[in-house]
Amino acid sequence: MSKSVSKSDLTGIFAGGIGGLLLQSAAVAAIVGAPYMVLITTWGRYVVAIALVALFCAFYKTLTRSQALVASLVAGAVIPAMLARFAFGSGAPWLTLLAFNLLFSVIALVIFRTISRNATT
Repeated sequence: MSKSVSKSDLTGIFAGGIGGLLLQSAAVAAIVGAPYMVLITTWGRYVVAIALVALFCAFYKTLTRSQALVASLVAGAVIPAMLARFAFGSGAPWLTLLAFNLLFSVIALVIFRTISRNATT
């Protein structure tokens, strides 16, 4: 298995980040009532989402599959929750932040792994 980032990995990173963000934003809008258009037009959220999926890719390049899965889910839930609370001043409860970011992580990881794995097999 190659340790370099392929074109399919890059496609998976961007698709996972954007797709995960759009679907997570829909869930936040439906459950919490936040305005969907505000959520999906905040560019900083895209930067964080794509950077997280790039981190997922790095995990899959350097760790075993099971370790990468756990690391991706934990990092994908904890890092953006901490950013939301401490950098962006979110007043949402920790459990809410962690739950919605875990949802993002699952969606983004499925998209990323589907695209990057299907292109290499």
